[in-house]
Amino acid sequence: MKRSLLLLGLISAFVSCQSESTQPKETQRTNSTQSEGRMNIAYVRLDSLVENYEYHQELKSQFEKEAKKAETDLQKKAEQFQENVRILEQQARNLSAAELQRHQAELQQKQQFLLQLRDEMTQDLLAREQALNEELRNDLDSILNIIREEGDYDFIFSFEPGGQLLSMDPSFDITPTVVEKLNEGNANRKAAKAKKEE
Repeated sequence: MKRSLLLLGLISAFVSCQSESTQPKETQRTNSTQSEGRMNIAYVRLDSLVENYEYHQELKSQFEKEAKKAETDLQKKAEQFQENVRILEQQARNLSAAELQRHQAELQQKQQFLLQLRDEMTQDLLAREQALNEELRNDLDSILNIIREEGDYDFIFSFEPGGQLLSMDPSFDITPTVVEKLNEGNANRKAAKAKKEE
């Protein structure tokens, strides 16, 4: 709630500064940091950023493959367990009570192992996803700090449909610049990795 009020306050202050001036719009934006009390702002469209940031797409694809493999492995083990249960049910008539009890105990252990394995895989995938998100966030923060300094921005907001910023002037959109710099960084990372592997 405090964050929303602060955000609304900043936007209101910005809008009131804009409406008090009689300069044309483009001049206001160009000279906004030169005038005392003026703010220079920009925003990034998160949906476009995610869609166009190549490294994000690569990591997402890699993560989805890992998740699919883990799911397939677990599914195979679950199917094998079900097959063992079916076989035991068929053989139950021919087993003594002690043998049946022993086989049931073994199946219970296998079932517990499967549940534990599922939980571990889930935790591993969540940890992997968190690490990837942190890596992407660090890349984005680094680029935004460079762009903020180069553009002399006071604030860079994130804009997403349904978010807290309801409407923004497209001339404040720096998404293409951010995506370009992120993709350049990704290309440089790949080149450095390829050079190391030679």
